[in-house]
This record gives sequence, C-alpha cells and structure tokens, in this order.
Amino acid sequence: MNDNTFYTNTRSNWRRRLAQIAASGACVALAACQTSPTVGARPGVSPGVVLGRVKGNADQTSLVVVAIDRDTGRVAQRAFLAHSSYYALPMSAGRYKLYAFADLDRNGLRSADEPASLMFSMADDVHAGERIELPTMALRP
Repeated sequence: MNDNTFYTNTRSNWRRRLAQIAASGACVALAACQTSPTVGARPGVSPGVVLGRVKGNADQTSLVVVAIDRDTGRVAQRAFLAHSSYYALPMSAGRYKLYAFADLDRNGLRSADEPASLMFSMADDVHAGERIELPTMALRP
C-alpha cells in the first residue's frame, strides 16, 4: 500500500479519525494509561496536568515518577513507565516536588541501590485546569 491510498479508501477512514483523536487527546490518553486516580480530586473540577520526561539508561526498563505533596509530605501521584519516556500526571491544586527512579526490583518503592533523579521542587503551585511542563529528569547512579 502506498502513502496516497492510506487515507483515501473508505475502509481506512477510521485511521484518519484515530489520528485526529491521538493528536488532540494525547496528553489525556497518556495520563489515563500510566497513572493512578488523582488524590484529593473534587468532582466537577478539572485537575492540573504536569508533563515531563524521564531519561534513564537502556537497561532501566521500569521507571517510576513520584509526586510528593510539599505540605503533607505524602505521595500524591505516581506514574509507572516501561522505559525512558514522557509522562503526564493529573494533579489536584497544590504544591509538589517530583523525582523519578529506576525500579530495578519492580516493587514500586525506591531502595538505596536504585538510581534516581534529583528532587525537583516546583516553584509554582499547580492550579485546576493548568498544564505545566517540566524539564527532563535524568537518572543518576
């Protein structure tokens, strides 16, 4: 099949629609696939979204991004990644710090021998409906 006929036949109309959906809702779809429900979310209030990227070594196949509430010190959100990639965390309004680690034993908890990124303390609060893009978090030994 050449490129000219990919979107022209009636059987492949769904591909065009799927591409449109993917382009417009990639952030929402990404968030739905890799995170847990937003802690402290209020019905009818759209959460903020924190976007970023984790960069690990090629042998680090299980990565975890953790968001900690700065006021309570509790884990507010986590994203589980299969490899170095982008993440989207839906977050309730508040103040957070984030870090990532390679979950070598795949237990969801960081142990002393697992590489981690530096702790990233967000300068601004997350507000409802807001989209915040963070720099890449690189893991260090």
